[in-house]
Amino acid sequence: MHMTFWFSPDLGTFLFEGFNVKTTRAFTATCVGLAAMTVFLEILKFWRMKAKQKAQLRQSRTAPGGSETSALLTNSRLRGKVERILHVTSEVVMYFTQEAINWIVMLAVMGYNGYIFLSVVAGAGLGYALFGESTAHAKIQNVKMKAAMISCGECQVKDEADEENAPGQSDPPAESQPDSMVPSTSTHCHL
Repeated sequence: MHMTFWFSPDLGTFLFEGFNVKTTRAFTATCVGLAAMTVFLEILKFWRMKAKQKAQLRQSRTAPGGSETSALLTNSRLRGKVERILHVTSEVVMYFTQEAINWIVMLAVMGYNGYIFLSVVAGAGLGYALFGESTAHAKIQNVKMKAAMISCGECQVKDEADEENAPGQSDPPAESQPDSMVPSTSTHCHL
């Protein structure tokens, strides 16, 4: 086994017993396959971000304390639980696939073949060029949705607390607080 970078198309047995790379054609196919795997890793990252975004959007529509209409539109709690189980299952499958490919690519690079290394780097660069910006945009959208859900939850909690206090009971006089400090009870969050 080589402990420094070396450049040769003759890999011999590569990664798995029986996968012998002895010809230039097999070596080229191996390099292209590894580059395709690294592009696929970027696609998986994008799909996972989009799946999270869809799940958050669904959650925001059926969040506790939401409108009665949104609760009625969900059809039943059983449907929501089944959707949640399917979402978690698909997340686990995508994560498992991504990690398995990550480890295979890492093991391929650990052979210290310079051509293999360059094909993996080229594939990662191509994948990032194609999907990196979309993945980053999806991550930003996920953060914005979480922030909106958190602030919406605070609004709903404040609205519920205001409704529990009957007017004139323990409410402080409105004149004692500046208008900018008085929370609006008519704030509704729509995502």
